[in-house]
Amino acid sequence: MDLLFNFSIFLKRTLNWRLVRGVAELQILTKATYFMLVFVPILAGTWPAVKLYVNSHNKAVVEATEILEISAIEFNDSRKLLEKYVNTNLAENKILTKTIEELNSESESFLKDIRNFTSDFLPKTIEKSSLPWTWAAAFFASLFAVIAHLIYQLASPEILRNFTFEEFVKDKKEDYSNHPSEESLKRAQGYLSTKEGEKESEIERHRAIRSYEKLISELKENENRVNAIPPIDIATNLSLTQLVAIQNFITQDPVSHNDSLKILELVKNAYDIKSEKVGGRDIEKQKNMTIIEKGARAEYLHWAGRNLFWAFITTAIYAISIVIIFEIIYLQSSNVMQMAGWASLSDLFKVPVKL
Repeated sequence: MDLLFNFSIFLKRTLNWRLVRGVAELQILTKATYFMLVFVPILAGTWPAVKLYVNSHNKAVVEATEILEISAIEFNDSRKLLEKYVNTNLAENKILTKTIEELNSESESFLKDIRNFTSDFLPKTIEKSSLPWTWAAAFFASLFAVIAHLIYQLASPEILRNFTFEEFVKDKKEDYSNHPSEESLKRAQGYLSTKEGEKESEIERHRAIRSYEKLISELKENENRVNAIPPIDIATNLSLTQLVAIQNFITQDPVSHNDSLKILELVKNAYDIKSEKVGGRDIEKQKNMTIIEKGARAEYLHWAGRNLFWAFITTAIYAISIVIIFEIIYLQSSNVMQMAGWASLSDLFKVPVKL
């Protein structure tokens, strides 16, 4: 049961709308998708005409080849008759001997050109009447991507569609900085009471523990120095947010440290000193800004975990589309390697002496 519960927590934290948003923003699934979705059906509709055109080209090549071969045979027969005539009347036709030798050379070159022409152009025949697999696969990859994107646009929370996590937190902080209000604070505090808010509070607690342990370590190192500085100077190097977090940590949680009360007094004094420098109004605003930031994080994560069924379905459809795309890439790469005569991809780094 514990394993199943942990697995469900893992799915909720990973297979949510934040993941879907990241996949939906991939350029390979946006620009190329709509092009292939339009282009392939057009190609499928005109494929019989394309096949007919290519094969008619091949038919013309075959007919031209046959005519050239017949002409070559007739030319060769005529050359042989002329050569036979010259051999029987060699004394009277010495002038033609050189001409016949030239004709022999040209005849062989002509026949060679015909064979090359035939081998170069005949393979262009399209034997299969069906659309090539790559084009059909590209169409369905695009279709799956469009379906997934449609579900994403309809089912995902508006916050997730319009903002990334960092953008949303920044937007909330800027909005409160320009227009501070009690309503914004209450909204943030409301989301801090959710499961996502409790998680943020737990993360904040761990940060406070790290800050507390760092302060303890620095105070101990300072005691062993020859030119030790006043402990208050070390404490004032911390930010106001860190000082508040350490105070809350020491006050709310039992700390297994002999000097916890002494550390608490030191942190409070450091906080008072920094507060006087900054000003009471700014201190209050900074405290509120911390609440706004944590509340914004909790709000975004809260909505990212809504409608997880559709988030899972959308992710699965996107995954199918991506798998098909990688299949196409693999197939085309294999064809290119085969045409290039490469045994493996390592041949890519074997630069030939002559290009």
